[in-house]
Amino acid sequence: MPISRFLAVGITALTLAALVLLGLRIYQDASTHPAIQQDIQTLPLFDVTTLEGHPAQSTTLSTEQPLALVYFTTTCPFCQAEVRSLTAHAELLDTARVALISPEPVSILEQFVQEYELDRHGSIQVLQDTDDAVAQTFGLFTVPHTFIYDANHRLLRSFQGETSAATIYRALLSDTNSQPLSSSTGDCLAADSTIEHGDCTIR
Repeated sequence: MPISRFLAVGITALTLAALVLLGLRIYQDASTHPAIQQDIQTLPLFDVTTLEGHPAQSTTLSTEQPLALVYFTTTCPFCQAEVRSLTAHAELLDTARVALISPEPVSILEQFVQEYELDRHGSIQVLQDTDDAVAQTFGLFTVPHTFIYDANHRLLRSFQGETSAATIYRALLSDTNSQPLSSSTGDCLAADSTIEHGDCTIR
């Protein structure tokens, strides 16, 4: 291989590596930025759109029950697995409201609701992220992300990546009983983010 071509390949490889590292750095800075973490300690105000086309605000998603806010996309396999777990956990659905929020078009979300029979579960609501307001508010670049708020809209736990309904339910119980979760579960206190399983980029 000519030296000039060898150098060109080497420079290209180094450039790509630098871009990847920069992207990771940007992601880490956005998702763990102290200002964002501070802002989401109580449920922040943001606008979403119902599948019927009506505007809704975050404070109306759950007024008397805890809220599990899950940011997802319909094509992400980890999101799909989390949704299947949620729909199979009756105790969780009896205890909390679940808001599944996605930036995708309403038509796509309606198909997802039908495929997973989400309209059978009164505690689950699928919403569209209007103008990426939710992603920007929480500093999200990957899905799924799960944020658990108590009935007073205080952040209890947050999770990055696929999270089981059982883990979410344990987090709610830990708040009810005023006892921390066992360290063996790998869960974090409020303002921390636990990586459960894999995730996907939002777009």
